[in-house]
Amino acid sequence: MDGEAKEHMDLEDKEAPPFEDTPKEQDYVIKNPNSVGCKTSLHGGATLKYWEIEEPDFYAKEGKVIGTRNLWASIPNLLMGFAVWLMWSVTIAAIQKAHTADPNAYYFQDFAPEYRGVSDGFRGCPGWYDYECCDTWKAAPEAQFLKWQASASLSANYPNANTFMDSQEFHEMSTAPKGSSVIGFSNFTSGGDAYGCPVSVERKKAYKAVLYV
Repeated sequence: MDGEAKEHMDLEDKEAPPFEDTPKEQDYVIKNPNSVGCKTSLHGGATLKYWEIEEPDFYAKEGKVIGTRNLWASIPNLLMGFAVWLMWSVTIAAIQKAHTADPNAYYFQDFAPEYRGVSDGFRGCPGWYDYECCDTWKAAPEAQFLKWQASASLSANYPNANTFMDSQEFHEMSTAPKGSSVIGFSNFTSGGDAYGCPVSVERKKAYKAVLYV
């Protein structure tokens, strides 16, 4: 063997690293032991002790499992929550519309406080309409009321003014002209037309307060 070949072999032996076993992959330590696998919040896994979703090892070993499980639980619950929210939003709007059209519908008698000695909810008098105007109808003699009713071409016959004031027809009556000195039934007793009663501002505020409790 010439000197050049021997020198080459010596160089290879010198450069070759010593043989070593490949180091084993370091074991990953679970950061949230109570939140992985089949364990639930009953095991204290509801509160995460560590959450670094952008860390590759963490995401692969436990982050993805925890996140996926939470999504399976939260998405159906959120869907139901928003569905109920939407349903009640539509329902409340429909209730308000129905009550505005007919005070006898959804007048919330059980929630309405007693008003002027009467606890009949938000309808009739004094439950819904201006109190002074209502008094003119309550004070109307029965004969006068029946006479007016016969000339008014109502869709139903009412035994007295109190019953009539709870009806949809009373709600639809035109009120006295603005600035007029006559209100309600008082004008009919003096030879004119009978007028309906405007909604009481006080009762309207009380009704809104009940809605937004």
